[in-house]
Amino acid sequence: MNKKLVIIVTLAFTVVSAVGVALWMRGADERLLSELEADHRPADAIPRLRRMVEHDPSLLLPQQWLLRLEIETGDLNSAQKRLNLLQVKDPGSYGTASSACLFYLKKGMGVKATGNCSRAAELSGREVDDLNRLASAYIMVGKLPLALPVLEEARRKAPENLKVMNNLGYYYLQAEQPEEAIKILDEVVKKDPKFLEAYKNLAHACYAAKQFRKAADTIEKILGIDPRNKDMMMIMAFIQYHNLGRKDLGAKYSKMAMDLG
Repeated sequence: MNKKLVIIVTLAFTVVSAVGVALWMRGADERLLSELEADHRPADAIPRLRRMVEHDPSLLLPQQWLLRLEIETGDLNSAQKRLNLLQVKDPGSYGTASSACLFYLKKGMGVKATGNCSRAAELSGREVDDLNRLASAYIMVGKLPLALPVLEEARRKAPENLKVMNNLGYYYLQAEQPEEAIKILDEVVKKDPKFLEAYKNLAHACYAAKQFRKAADTIEKILGIDPRNKDMMMIMAFIQYHNLGRKDLGAKYSKMAMDLG
């Protein structure tokens, strides 16, 4: 009788333990997905997601997140296989279209990126991030006139999104509208005085608009953030020497650049 009791208790304990572990793992999986939704990227996210989809390949959300992380980390071979799988299992969803958009942008495949980014933007109700990616896809296929209104729409929806504003300023510069670019980029660097890429775009826009003094002042700010930026030193040397007539400063910045090797 005691033996039977021991066996029963042992079996019961094993079942309870297994259920407990399963519940704990399920809770951990749900917490991971919540972290990813909140734009956090735990260091062990990829192996945990792979365990989830190996355990249950029908789970689409973990598959989509795993695909995104594989794209972000440059594992494009794994991403291609996973994208092929999702395009069969879940072809009409926002998650698949959005992931395909990211994948083809990363691969530099503009035509495929444009179609998928456009679909993702429509499925999301034209969310700002999707509009930003759609504009990038248009640029990739040389359709700058289509990219500008898309980014203007994103700017109206999120006027505080400095990444969108910086991109918009850059695209106006590419469209040979440097004055419009300057207005936008001035606003960006005022809101974020450490936004290096915006300062670089602003310097180029000022030069294109023949605002040479402002271009030089902007490069001074760039060098305050990035004091070893050789390219900016050479541009500064050219502006000082040829555009502002300061041969002494031109020589100074040229020497600074050469000293960096």
